[in-house]
Amino acid sequence: MKKEFSKRTAGHLRKALLKKGLTWRVNPRLKDTDKIPFFPTGGVKPKIPASKTRSISLKEILSRRVANPWLSHQHITNGYYAREMAPPGLGVSSQPLGQPAPRVVDWRNRWGWPWITTVKDQNPCYNCWAFASTGLVESMARIEHCVWATRSEGDTLNSSNATCNNSGGFELGLDNMRDKGSADPECVPWVAGLTTYHPTIDREGRTVKFQDWHYIANIDDQKDWLENVGPLISAFYVWGDFPATDGTTVYIRDTTQTPVVDELGWHALLVVGFDDTQNAWIVKNSWGDWFGDHGFALVGYGECEIDSSAKAGLRGTNVDPWTKRRLHNGNMLEGDTGALYNDFEMFASFNGHIKHWRRLNSAGNTWQALGYFSNDLSLFRPTIIQSTYNRNMEMVYLNDENRLRHFWYSRNNQKW
Repeated sequence: MKKEFSKRTAGHLRKALLKKGLTWRVNPRLKDTDKIPFFPTGGVKPKIPASKTRSISLKEILSRRVANPWLSHQHITNGYYAREMAPPGLGVSSQPLGQPAPRVVDWRNRWGWPWITTVKDQNPCYNCWAFASTGLVESMARIEHCVWATRSEGDTLNSSNATCNNSGGFELGLDNMRDKGSADPECVPWVAGLTTYHPTIDREGRTVKFQDWHYIANIDDQKDWLENVGPLISAFYVWGDFPATDGTTVYIRDTTQTPVVDELGWHALLVVGFDDTQNAWIVKNSWGDWFGDHGFALVGYGECEIDSSAKAGLRGTNVDPWTKRRLHNGNMLEGDTGALYNDFEMFASFNGHIKHWRRLNSAGNTWQALGYFSNDLSLFRPTIIQSTYNRNMEMVYLNDENRLRHFWYSRNNQKW
């Protein structure tokens, strides 16, 4: 690896930008005498040109309500599925899809919530494709399930039989995670230069999975995807001035720089939004938080071939049990009482007791308290099933003496 990539200094670049009339700024951390830093890339030219990818139909893709209430509201507002499916408490406007530009979407902070995981650093490896594809899975798990599911680039890299110096397209990382899932860092840590792959024995249960990913080529489709689904991966041809951008102003390549010497090559980035007021994509990089605006940057539309090839997106993540580890204060199942045989049975702890509630789904969706039982419930929640034996309910829990207790609910006398 070259320790000194460019002989140009930040001062030279600042003068060139001023002379060229470009409005983006050099990272203020760089003094005029500092040389422009070098960062590894590792991408290859994408396989699919934008001109050869058909337009997508979000109407077909977004036919199912998602768990994220704000995103569900967005889909209903834009007419992707029935207005009756609106989450409770969320008003739905009648504004149609294709609202007048300019539009601004930024998944770093949307609806007052963060959706993008922490910026990481691929240095010294040439594996941007692993970081971009892993970052996409992390983002979609957060957006679709409202949970943080940090994934391991080490798992993506090593299960692809790649090494630190293996360049590749983002397709490699996405295909690998589609087929094998994506594990968490505690299962497979990221270690630069690691050549052996030894995941923990429970890897299968710690992976986020998804069925497939999609090419999105048309710029309007890409913006609609970003607005209604989530981030996209894009390929970007990096020149030597890009590492010096401050990230808050829109990067436009300085064409006065010397060719060849200042080329870093193809690089994979995660597009986390767009800003029509500035004609720019908002990108998450994998060069650590020193780069740009804490690891993020604005890249002008069409700049450095960022729009010459199809971008990639995915949806339908299935988050792993490891991600779902949460404390619960009760359990619920769908019972067989009521006219429709679909009432809810809920069991919650209360001062060591178990309280049984029932919601009458065929009679106004009202809840009934059916009383208390037991007085020795420990911190562990009970396990409940509906048995085939007389349709009784069966419950097992660990009591405060560390012994298992078994209760059953008799349909005949309606008692535990």
